[in-house]
Amino acid sequence: MKMLRTLAVAFVGTASIPAVAQAWDRSTGSPYSSATAAALDPLGNVVAGGSIKNQFAVTKLATGNGATLWKQRVHVSDAPSGGFVHAVATDSVGDVLCTGEFAFNNPLATQFAIVKLSGTAGTEVWRRTYDDTVSTFADGYAVAADSAGDVIAGGSAGAFTVVKLAGATGSELWRYDTNGSHAGVFNQALALAIDAAGDVIAAGQLSEVTTDWDLFVVKLSGMTGGELWRQQYAGTADQLDRANAVGVDANGDVIVGGVVKTVPNDCFVAKFSGATGMEMWRWEDGASCLGTAIDGNGDVVTAGYAGGPNAVVFVAKLSSATGLEQWRAQRDFGPGAWDSAASVRVDPAGDVVAGGQVQGGKFALFKFSGTTGADLWRYELNRSGITFRAAAVVLDTAGNAFGVGQAGRSGGQFTVVKASEKLSGRFLDVHATPGSASTARLRVTSKDRGVLASAPGGSADPRFTGAVLELINPTTGETESISLPGVNWDLGSPPARPVRYSYHDGSNAPGTCATLKLETGRGLRASCRTASFTLDEATQGSLAVRLTVGGARYCALFGGSVASDAPGAFMAENAPVPLVCPGP
Repeated sequence: MKMLRTLAVAFVGTASIPAVAQAWDRSTGSPYSSATAAALDPLGNVVAGGSIKNQFAVTKLATGNGATLWKQRVHVSDAPSGGFVHAVATDSVGDVLCTGEFAFNNPLATQFAIVKLSGTAGTEVWRRTYDDTVSTFADGYAVAADSAGDVIAGGSAGAFTVVKLAGATGSELWRYDTNGSHAGVFNQALALAIDAAGDVIAAGQLSEVTTDWDLFVVKLSGMTGGELWRQQYAGTADQLDRANAVGVDANGDVIVGGVVKTVPNDCFVAKFSGATGMEMWRWEDGASCLGTAIDGNGDVVTAGYAGGPNAVVFVAKLSSATGLEQWRAQRDFGPGAWDSAASVRVDPAGDVVAGGQVQGGKFALFKFSGTTGADLWRYELNRSGITFRAAAVVLDTAGNAFGVGQAGRSGGQFTVVKASEKLSGRFLDVHATPGSASTARLRVTSKDRGVLASAPGGSADPRFTGAVLELINPTTGETESISLPGVNWDLGSPPARPVRYSYHDGSNAPGTCATLKLETGRGLRASCRTASFTLDEATQGSLAVRLTVGGARYCALFGGSVASDAPGAFMAENAPVPLVCPGP
């Protein structure tokens, strides 16, 4: 066993991070509404769960435009006082699994609820509930589907409780309960993972008389629910130790993240042998870790907050083999404010996306380089009043980020946001006489409705920040940058709804754009003259266009439907959203 706190590379300081384009945001239910969990269905649509006006609620939104495909609030016949979804998942056919609580006033109690909904219509397929006969307060915190479509759920029902239910009917296949020396509500299964053999790893906390809460992880047989191994940790501070995340790497080994209060440390990440439960390494730090994820190489990313009372966003990457720290990023978004990451994921390119809050209560998403921890972008939901936080984040196969949480008016709204710097492209035409770059012409159009132009006077208002348009060959690295000074930008007048900015330069000089339009919900369009891009290769293969406006960035990659690709000419149409934005 190795306990590690070695710092490799650190990026620490006041945050000045490029902003990212927003595809859409959707809010519903006010007051007393919040989204706390998210998953994607097989088509990439986003499923969000939480509470809408104090009711157990799930909604499904179309990935492209955020349209509501269905919304379901689950009720019970004896009129509960409310309910809350704490976790959602989808199975292989797209049906939705959710777990949380049904709440009652008379008598005061909650039930551990597991509900399956049709992925197509949102209608209820079945439900199952469990009571806590010790304290009357039961709850569900984690849910997953195994390869056979059966449902695993974890929570608290008088004990640290894990159940396996038949996917078709909801009938119980097995149940596992364990307690610390103090039975009841504070024994909780908070996170679940299923390995390649179908065995279940559950993590959370046990309640002990002498050490309060202890971090606990157990591996169970997927067939019988029998215990295969367990690990339990009590910090020397004897306080609220718990696991809040668990995952399985490609070798079947187990990663657990959470909190073990051993002064001066708080954050705890450990790796265990999947076969025996033996600790392979342990990493502890003074930060508080709220989310943990595993990348494609098996390396571990953990996120939360550091410091207090003026906390900063904290993210760190650890080596899969040794637990050594590869890098950390700490970001301060303003004095006197609480900044924190609550959830973290790794995209297909290996970069890190976290969701949380900044400035004491503003919904925010952040993206960091998976290699170095350097800032790639940030997103902040701009709403009047407090916008609270992003409680969870999920990523699609193109790397688009979906954050869910609470935002908006008094009491809060159930909110889902899609953020991405990547746009689909409608048309790109580049022409030049080979060997005479100054004759090159560039025309580009994107009609992507995900374009979000800055509010007038905002941090990406091109009238004040200017802009840069880049043409990039991803294969050769050849790049031309065209400066678009702020003096040539105008705001649509009278004030446009949506926001539209227009750029004009009548000089017709090489390295300038005659026109460029950027409009919220309608895309961008540019006509330019390049000064150095050669087009002298036999073929280009693909070309990318990137627009940077102040802190905001937009990119499109053309290379799928190519109409012309020869020396001096490249023309392509209908480019899909790229997986990665080319260039630095």
